[in-house]
Amino acid sequence: MANVEDDFGQDLMSWQIPEIPSYQRGPWWFLLTGLIALGFVIYGFYSSNYLFIFIIILIVVIAVINHFRTSELVDVVITTEGIQVDTAFYDYDMIKNFSVIYKPRDQVKALYLEFNNVIRPRLTIPLNEANPVQVRSQLLKFLMENLDRTDEPNTDYLSKKLKI
Repeated sequence: MANVEDDFGQDLMSWQIPEIPSYQRGPWWFLLTGLIALGFVIYGFYSSNYLFIFIIILIVVIAVINHFRTSELVDVVITTEGIQVDTAFYDYDMIKNFSVIYKPRDQVKALYLEFNNVIRPRLTIPLNEANPVQVRSQLLKFLMENLDRTDEPNTDYLSKKLKI
């Protein structure tokens, strides 16, 4: 674990997460995804939309590279000044609120950060081996909790179900 005390305050809690989430994808997933991509490419040729074809091919290449790449572990550190995820640091002043969702039956155990800047998307941080109660109690010292969020966002649910 990296010690960030000198730059970003005192470390309060830390854990590690994979850089990229990995999913168990079977041959049927690859076949179906390949057929969908092929259908998009054929449609692109039919409509003479070559930029669309290029984007589809680019997405396929990135997906294949990410599938064969081993995901490294990165550090998540809650400090007295903010939250550090690998090399990115999020000061508490940048964060509007947080939510901790823990539903073992649904295999959901994550920290969600909403930012003050509406352009910046919500940040999802898996908790993995971190204790959700401890994470919540540490963050309550510095941030407001969003008690309205009781489920994982639809985008996270769909990415998990579609294994993307």
